[in-house]
Amino acid sequence: MLFKIPMVDDRSLLESVVSSLCLYVECFLLQWVFKLLREYRVECVLNVCEAGR
Repeated sequence: MLFKIPMVDDRSLLESVVSSLCLYVECFLLQWVFKLLREYRVECVLNVCEAGR
């Protein structure tokens, strides 16, 4: 019984660390994707403007 409690604590700690890491990575990826999309959209608009001239 005494051995089980630390195991559960370790697991919950690991899970919380993993979930926070996943959140961080997700945030980072989302920011990166949005940045790429913004730059791509700006480039598209610029290309259309250049083509329209």
